[in-house]
Amino acid sequence: MKVSITAMAAIVTISIFLFGGCAKQATVIADTTFMLASVIKPPEGEEVAQVLDAIKQRNATLEANTTWRASAYRRFLIKELADLDERDYAAYRNYLDQGDLYVIIHPAYYAFFDAESSSFLEPFPGEAQLNALQQFLQSQVFSSKGRLMQAQERMLRDFLEYASTAKKLVLLVLPGDYGEASSYRYGDGRDEYMRYINEVTNESESVLYLFSRRTTSGGLKPADKKRLLKFLAAVSPRKVLVGGGYLGRCVGEFWKDICDGYPPDNLYLVPEISAWSPADVTSDDASALLRSDGTLDLEKFSAAAEKKNLKTQKPDQPVKNLSRDAK
Repeated sequence: MKVSITAMAAIVTISIFLFGGCAKQATVIADTTFMLASVIKPPEGEEVAQVLDAIKQRNATLEANTTWRASAYRRFLIKELADLDERDYAAYRNYLDQGDLYVIIHPAYYAFFDAESSSFLEPFPGEAQLNALQQFLQSQVFSSKGRLMQAQERMLRDFLEYASTAKKLVLLVLPGDYGEASSYRYGDGRDEYMRYINEVTNESESVLYLFSRRTTSGGLKPADKKRLLKFLAAVSPRKVLVGGGYLGRCVGEFWKDICDGYPPDNLYLVPEISAWSPADVTSDDASALLRSDGTLDLEKFSAAAEKKNLKTQKPDQPVKNLSRDAK
């Protein structure tokens, strides 16, 4: 697909099926999920529609299949950076999004690892039709902080669905040794985090993953850091766009780590695909970041990221706001 994710930001409402194996139609607000849009001229509009249709079809067919779903619990269906031959790194330039590469730190961390989410999400026996994140997104949440967590998780979920289907280059930094973490509620049963990652990345050849040092840190082990730096050198992205969770915590640790070896001027934080920790926002903060319909107010959300500026990062850390830049 030729359309950049930035070019697809628009304030429109699109109804698509984003729940694998579920017949319920989900309304996605495009000023929250900036990668979805219909108010763009052909041929871009036609290409966007093709991606959305591909997501809908896969979720309703392949990912609803019990055989595929069982395979999604056994192994990651995307490639690990460590398994690539270095000679193949440069070929991934073909997946850059108009020269840009996305790095997502600890996707869906709140839903799977944060103690606060345990009141919304409990381990369940056997195989469920909806993955654990989808169950969280469909649960009733009454607190403003809980609604903020839902909005953040929904936004990143939609981004990964779209970017992977549109074959945009995305690197996922997954929590290291997460299966052994006491905070992981599915360590003794089916690996629900693995299933979630497989469902939102769609077995895409443009999505790669590596692990952080440990579940609670966004920093990398020396071998993985060296490997990532070699990959970035070979792919030579115009910008590295960083998101995930949590801001000022695991994202900040990754940032600090990667800047020791990579030009910081090429790194940008993307508020639209980032997440605050519930420990770092008050109920009033959360309310201020949400619209009345429960979706994120991106202007306020981005301003908060710039003002608070990621406690562990430099004061001049640049922000790349995709929805603003597309206007």
